[in-house]
Amino acid sequence: INAEYMGLDQQRSKTDTFEASSLSKETQEPGSLASVPRAVVTGVLMAVAQQLTGINAVMFYSTKFFENAGVDQKFLGAVILMGWNFVATLFGIAIVDRLGRRPLMIPSLYAMSISICVLALVNGIGSGTGKTILTFALLGLFVLGFEVGPGSLFWVIVAEIFPSNVSATAFGIMNMMQWSISILVTFAFPPLNNLMGSNVFWLFGVPGLFVATYLLFFLPETKGKTKDEIERDIRYGPWLVFRCSKHQYEPINA
Repeated sequence: INAEYMGLDQQRSKTDTFEASSLSKETQEPGSLASVPRAVVTGVLMAVAQQLTGINAVMFYSTKFFENAGVDQKFLGAVILMGWNFVATLFGIAIVDRLGRRPLMIPSLYAMSISICVLALVNGIGSGTGKTILTFALLGLFVLGFEVGPGSLFWVIVAEIFPSNVSATAFGIMNMMQWSISILVTFAFPPLNNLMGSNVFWLFGVPGLFVATYLLFFLPETKGKTKDEIERDIRYGPWLVFRCSKHQYEPINA
């Protein structure tokens, strides 16, 4: 029996060694992005999460939000919001390696999408102290969600999910993607704002909800894993990392 177990252990060790050597060979050889479609899809959607969820438009439009909320010193409100943006950035940097990628990225995107949709809804309704407080709270939640989520994690996740042999190409394409989306938002926002008013912010809520839902089911957790372990998950692991049971979502152990 002991000999049989020793034989199984040796066979398992050989299998692990073969997989590790194969993965190492694939990493060292020049590769293409077609070999890691899961990483490409995730990277593109991360670029969407960073730019198409409306952070630049919200910061640009913040004085109008404060004006509609009845804030007399609307520019002071914008300065406070920028200060909160700085604090939220430091907070995001401090906790990114403590909590992991999924627990930060997914709730943050949902919080951003819900807050900006509610903000668009209440912007043209009523006035008074209650609306002022709600406007500050929603803007603060949106900014916090961005800095804790896509603002801090875009390049972290992109750097982790792409294998070394395609990382240079991937970084260039992801950078081009996020700047292209940023330019699109910059030029499209003013005419859309003139046409739709604050209702234009509904358009920013939809991409966030879509990306958050995709990441909920398909984003692997990379915290605490080596580069080889992450690459093995990306290349050979199942795309679906969460499955829906009758009453709850259950993690799939790869």
